Amino acid sequence: MPMKSKAQNRAMHAAAEGRSNLGIPKKVGKEFSKAQHGKSVKILPERKRSKK
Repeated sequence: MPMKSKAQNRAMHAAAEGRSNLGIPKKVGKEFSKAQHGKSVKILPERKRSKK
């Protein structure tokens, strides 16, 4: 799953460290972090807006 926003990236890295208060399992955070390692987050939006 590719990164969609900077907020998602921060949440997944926190989950990988075991500091998630969103209910994201540590295993999922680690898998995400491993897959996204080295990719830039500069071009991503701060938050992804939901479709209405």
